[in-house]
Amino acid sequence: IKAVVFDKTGTLTKGEFKVQTVVGGMPVMQICASCEQQSSHPIAASIVSAAKEKGLELLTPEKLLELPGKGIHATLQGNDVLCGSARLLQERGIVFVDPRESGTKVHVAVNGMYQGYLVIGDTVKPGAEPAVRQLREKGIETIMLTGDGEDAAKAVAETVGVDGYYAKLLPHEKLEHLQKIRSQKGAVMFV
Repeated sequence: IKAVVFDKTGTLTKGEFKVQTVVGGMPVMQICASCEQQSSHPIAASIVSAAKEKGLELLTPEKLLELPGKGIHATLQGNDVLCGSARLLQERGIVFVDPRESGTKVHVAVNGMYQGYLVIGDTVKPGAEPAVRQLREKGIETIMLTGDGEDAAKAVAETVGVDGYYAKLLPHEKLEHLQKIRSQKGAVMFV
């Protein structure tokens, strides 16, 4: 094996997400939680849990389309709602400044107007850094792939000490990167 490629969430990190910051107030959290309540994704579950802890009423979207790796497009109380990655909002022409802040950001737009964002954090698994260090000591290259944004990816990559990382990847892009690494390095293990 010439390289080990790690997925981030649930592999190098615990996959136990918590809402750390809300920018735009409780309406942003309520909108986001209302749209995410049908999703089984761990980030969605953390948003719904935080909203319930705050006693926020969750509304039922009239329409809901889950966009894998990007977020959700919904109709909520007659309003067109986007909840998800910066990429999703940019693709839909929403104008906003993506803040430089570590953690995974879930942005919210209503009727084409940016409303704010949530920052969701994950914690590194205790054994991740020693495992990566031992692989590197054996001359095996370590690479992390993640759908998270650049800031969150960089923070985890620096903490665990991987040789490189690729961020903002959709599921099919992770596979493409794995295949490219395999063609460049030879035998690759995926964790």
